Amino acid sequence: MGALVVLAFCTTLFGFSLTGFLPVFVQNIFHKGPETYTLLLVSSGAGSVCGGLIVATMEKLRQQGRVALLILIVLGTASAAFALSRWLPLSCILIFVGGAAIMASASLMLSLVQLIVTDDMRGRVMSVYNLAFRAGMPLGSLALGKLMPILGISFTMAGTGWMLVAASLYFLFVQRSIATVSTPAESHVQIE
Repeated sequence: MGALVVLAFCTTLFGFSLTGFLPVFVQNIFHKGPETYTLLLVSSGAGSVCGGLIVATMEKLRQQGRVALLILIVLGTASAAFALSRWLPLSCILIFVGGAAIMASASLMLSLVQLIVTDDMRGRVMSVYNLAFRAGMPLGSLALGKLMPILGISFTMAGTGWMLVAASLYFLFVQRSIATVSTPAESHVQIE
């Protein structure tokens, strides 16, 4: 459970700040106005809807922890590629993929927490998990806001994407407690 709490914090710290800094990308990288900002927001939102629908239509996964980590790797890679992209159509595709990965990873990790916790501890554990999950967003934005004037927006956001990839790879190959989590086997009751 501790690994999932740390991963939730890393996910929001490194992976959820992209849309918050879109106005900076639009102005400084693309040199455009509100219509480009709207296009990028719509692309991200459409990706989120698609990611949520994909997770909602999936059957129970045998290795849900591994799938969540692989999606986080996709999110980090898409974020880093978006930060380095200078071509608007490619950026729209990358932010669409990022939006889908954000929604899918958040949904899968949340369901993982609920699956592995006993009923009597679920409320307490969910409060700790939600604290870690929500704390990463403002702390990540604060840190990025301080680093961007020094390192530049592209380098800073690409760095956070690669840090999310590194954290996901760590939990996938080194600290494997999340990667080995799977949904509990369904009990089959035969009616006679």
